[in-house]
Amino acid sequence: MPRERRRVIMAERASLRPEVWRKLDRELQRAIEAQARAGEERDLPVLVVLTSAAMEVPAAGGAAAETAARWQAAFELRALPLVTELQRLGTGPFDLFWINSSLTARLLPAAIAEIGGRDEVQQIQLLVERRMAPV
Repeated sequence: MPRERRRVIMAERASLRPEVWRKLDRELQRAIEAQARAGEERDLPVLVVLTSAAMEVPAAGGAAAETAARWQAAFELRALPLVTELQRLGTGPFDLFWINSSLTARLLPAAIAEIGGRDEVQQIQLLVERRMAPV
C-alpha cells in the first residue's frame, strides 16, 4: 500500500478515538477505511447496539403482551438521549428495535465518531445484506 494512502487511512482512523474504533465491527472499520482511501464521506447503514438493561422475565401464563409493551417503553426511554443526539446530528430516518436493544440508521463517519463515544453504545455494526444459501 502506498505511503500516502496509508497516511490517509491512519488520519481517518485517528479521527475516531481508540475507544470508538474498538466498538466498530470489522466490516464498518473497512468501510470507513475505504472511504478515507477514496477521499469520500458517505453515510453508511449501521446497526447501533445499546448496552443491555436488566429486564423482568414474564410469569408463565402471564400477560406477555403487557410485559413486551413495558419492555418497549423502557427501551424507548433509555434510547431517548441517543435518539435526540441523532436528530441533532441531522440523521434520519432510523428504526428502534427494543427486542435486541438496537437501532438502525444511516450515519456519516463523523456521526459514528460522535455517538460511538457514548456510554450507552456497546457496538456499531455495518448493516450488510446477508442471504442464506439455498438448502
